[in-house]
Amino acid sequence: MKNVWVFVFVLLIVSVLGLYLFTFQVRETQIVVVTTFGKPTRTLYEPGIYFKWPRPINDFKPGQFTMVGLTPDSVRCPHAETEEVKRKPTDPIIRRAYSICSDPQNSDTYEIYLSLVKKGELTSRMFILKEGDRVWNSGKPTGFFTTERIPETKGQAKDI
Repeated sequence: MKNVWVFVFVLLIVSVLGLYLFTFQVRETQIVVVTTFGKPTRTLYEPGIYFKWPRPINDFKPGQFTMVGLTPDSVRCPHAETEEVKRKPTDPIIRRAYSICSDPQNSDTYEIYLSLVKKGELTSRMFILKEGDRVWNSGKPTGFFTTERIPETKGQAKDI
């Protein structure tokens, strides 16, 4: 009898973790752009719970970058000026490359540093985001300006 309860408890834990890894929620105030390998594949406007493939571990090296974006209808910060639109009107996402400045050991999130460009398309929208807000991300980080590619030279520092 004790083994049955242990089995039920383990099954419950696995089910909860499975739901967490394989589902996401769209709230009434959100529009979600679903991407596959970094390419937008569909846009979800209806609130509800949707299924997804689990996200891979964010494996990156210091010096790499990732593409980040928001939809053009995202709210802009109050300090923004009239933007200089440089994208195609049909683009579902405004995206830019940002260097990752977080610790590579933290595989749950990326930290990026940004400055407000008052006429910018993306930073004026990103500047008002709060921790935990969702943004589009291209997926696997890329770039080769990593510390491994800096040659060892006498008298020069390698670590920055």
